[in-house]
Amino acid sequence: MPVALMNKDQLVAAVKGGEPLINETDLSNGDYQGADLAGGTFQEVSFKGANLRGAKLKECNFINCDFTGAKLDGANLILANFIEPKGESISVVGCDLRLASFIDAKFDKADFSQCNFENTNFINPSFVAAKFIGAKMEQNSFINGDLSQSDFSKVTVFRTNLIDCKVKDIVFTEAKLELIFFKGADFTKYDFTKINLIKPQFQECKLQESNFEGKDVSNASFMGADLTKANFKQVTALQTNFIQANLTMVNFSDANMEQALMQEANLTRINFSKIKAKQALMVKTDCTGSVFDGADLTYVDFSHAKMMEADLSNTQLYRTNLHEIIEDKTVWRNANRSAALETDKTKKKAEQW
Repeated sequence: MPVALMNKDQLVAAVKGGEPLINETDLSNGDYQGADLAGGTFQEVSFKGANLRGAKLKECNFINCDFTGAKLDGANLILANFIEPKGESISVVGCDLRLASFIDAKFDKADFSQCNFENTNFINPSFVAAKFIGAKMEQNSFINGDLSQSDFSKVTVFRTNLIDCKVKDIVFTEAKLELIFFKGADFTKYDFTKINLIKPQFQECKLQESNFEGKDVSNASFMGADLTKANFKQVTALQTNFIQANLTMVNFSDANMEQALMQEANLTRINFSKIKAKQALMVKTDCTGSVFDGADLTYVDFSHAKMMEADLSNTQLYRTNLHEIIEDKTVWRNANRSAALETDKTKKKAEQW
């Protein structure tokens, strides 16, 4: 049975007096504002509704504790460890959470606004409808988390990882996402046009019908992603990685995608009209039915690409590599194909060896 409620002085004395463990204690609705509990270990302790604003909780260990409705605003949580905590509607506004660790946390509707998450890690967290407004995130990770309906508005992110997380209805309004890494996320029909994206990584993500119109996604990675029917109209995509991505029916019209990497990607029925794609790599791609009308394809490498029913009217093909392309009903009207490089017989023979 839980022991009686401790007051602030009693709790501080217990932690600082060498008590090895605060165990099965009911601290619900207690007032511990500003308490120095640094280094304490708490197991199966109830902090429900407790006031821990401004508390010193550095290097604390919380094991199976309940923080439902607790207030930890402004607390020092550097190097704190949370193992299987509960905390629906917990308020952690403005906390320092550098190097903290959360394992199996259930913090739906929590408020982490204005927190510092430098090198903070979350494994299997549930943050449904949580708030991270204005937070600073640097080299931290969310792994196998549920971030559905969470609000990351105005966050500043540098090298944060979201790996195999649920992101349905997540909000990134006015966020700055630099070198953020998404793996396996579902952003179907998501609008990225109002987000500051700097070299984002979307590995194996679902991005069908997503909207990147006019964005600069240079040096970004969409490797293995499904971008079916996405809108990349007028994007800047210099050296962007689309290797093995599914880009069926994407709109790339008027895009600047010089040196883009598209090897082995599905490029069927794409609108590539008037793109600038100098030195892009489209080796072993399927360009069936795609439209390149008016595109600058100077030095593009189409080696072994499928070009059936593709429209390359009015294209610039200076030194464009057409080695072993597969043609059928391909349109070359007004294209300067004579300036392109056709199949290299010596190379073909070597490939067949």
